[in-house]
Amino acid sequence: MEARGLKRKIIMHVGPTNSGKTYNALRALASAESGYYAGPLRLLAQEIWERFNRGTIEPLIPNPTKSSNVVPCNLITGEDRREVSPDARLQSCTIEMLTLLQRFHVGVVDEIQMMADRDRGGSWTFALIASNVRELHLCGEETAVPLVRSMLKETGDDLTVKYYKRLTPMHVDTESLNGNWANVRKGDCVVTFSRDGIFALKRQIEAVTGLRCAVAYGRLPPEIRSEQAALFNDPDSGYDVMVASDAVGMGLNLKIKRIVFAMLHKFNGAERAPLPISQVKQIAGRAGRYGLHGDTPSPGLATTFYPADLPWLKHAIDQPNKPLQRAIRSFVLDDIRKFIYLLPEGVSLREISDLLLACARVGKEYTLAGGSLNDASIVLDQYIRELSVEERFLFWLSPHACGKSTPEGAVSVLFAQAHVRGDPITPTQCLAGTGMLETHASIKAKMLSGDPPRASGYILNLLESLHKCLELYIWYAYRLPSTFAYAREAVALQKEVQSSIEWGLQGIAERRALNRVPHDAKAWQQKRQDEKIEFTNRSIGSQTVTDFSSTPQPPSLVKMFNKDLMRPPRARRASRVP
Repeated sequence: MEARGLKRKIIMHVGPTNSGKTYNALRALASAESGYYAGPLRLLAQEIWERFNRGTIEPLIPNPTKSSNVVPCNLITGEDRREVSPDARLQSCTIEMLTLLQRFHVGVVDEIQMMADRDRGGSWTFALIASNVRELHLCGEETAVPLVRSMLKETGDDLTVKYYKRLTPMHVDTESLNGNWANVRKGDCVVTFSRDGIFALKRQIEAVTGLRCAVAYGRLPPEIRSEQAALFNDPDSGYDVMVASDAVGMGLNLKIKRIVFAMLHKFNGAERAPLPISQVKQIAGRAGRYGLHGDTPSPGLATTFYPADLPWLKHAIDQPNKPLQRAIRSFVLDDIRKFIYLLPEGVSLREISDLLLACARVGKEYTLAGGSLNDASIVLDQYIRELSVEERFLFWLSPHACGKSTPEGAVSVLFAQAHVRGDPITPTQCLAGTGMLETHASIKAKMLSGDPPRASGYILNLLESLHKCLELYIWYAYRLPSTFAYAREAVALQKEVQSSIEWGLQGIAERRALNRVPHDAKAWQQKRQDEKIEFTNRSIGSQTVTDFSSTPQPPSLVKMFNKDLMRPPRARRASRVP
């Protein structure tokens, strides 16, 4: 590890949302001879890439020989590479794409508190302990300071901590919406935690206020999230309210005047639980962003839909965040390579992962992240055992690992099987028969014929899955180009799918007056029964894939459709939408 041969200077910039901590780190990067920005989202990496190339970041040390602040910067994400210049001294990347081999003068790692994240934290941990850089800037929450300080005792690096305060005040409003969506006003961002809830709230708010709502949620492609954010930020667009998931807490610069929490609890995979205090603060902090409301700093407000939730929101905002306890240490390919030399030939990835977890020893600052490797290894060993351990590990590293119970996880298995066969394959060949391409083709035909926009949440979910599958194909194309040789075709199809999603979103907006929920439970059930999707399963080899007749729907929605959407609205209201 080359970083251990350096005496690195580590500078932490910590503070709440909207405190200017990241901007100050970027100013140091703009002055560097070489360097990188590494963040959690493609949307963020792209934003920083654009800001450097447009010259909107003022260098910490001005260069008197330059007439502008433009700094050539290349973009590197798992699904996108944009080279402004082969000699560009800066690069903006997602954290997983950060190279630890190349030496830089300055590095900026954003959202350092995510090193405790169960799924992705290992990438932040490696960026901290293994970045081959002379000066490393870490941006994030103050909760990470004690853990980083403890970790750096082993590396011997120098640590300086800079504390920041919020640039604009943030207050909890004195009143809630009193359980009435008619109290939503221009500039509000309403936050809920299910995709169905977002569209239900969008329809309700538009029906009772006459205000049009933009939307933002995690599955929405980043390009469309940016477009929805632009509509909300533009005072002349006609979109006055944003309805969003917790994805609004990171990666989007929005002119939000007030955050409205539709609820303060969220399903955590096992049960509905209160939102973590740090997440409440992160989301609430998006209101009143400095520099987005003109020259005069605008205070941010946060409130709740229900009056009963308001005291808890005030309590959460006033509470200090708990310090991080441990950073996630994940396995990398080097770990696998070194270990398999000690094992007999033909050992499975599952056996390797079990042995690694049993034998690995880490310090008190770390927790091993082996569960996801263990789960995926079963699928990888079953369906693509013909590949080397290194290749199977690559498929585990993909953004949508084989075996996940999502359409993308199933398609990842199909991609892996295509690689086993060894012939170049187009994205349409792998996706044929899943229903996703057929749905897109149907939407595209309606768009070309001039039909008015009309799409259900089911259709949007299917199109979003198709977009993610194409992202996955492009991700593999950069790593296994002999098999995934049609990246340009995938990019072109991806743009078409984005247009289909935009068309669908517009249709949902225009149908808001026609989609009011009937109060008659029997009528509601009959309406859903009429729309119910008939599907049959067929097998391709040993992998079950779902075929769709009528209007296609992703397999992941089938259970939810049958058990939840068939319930009348009043039965769902307490758990879904206020």
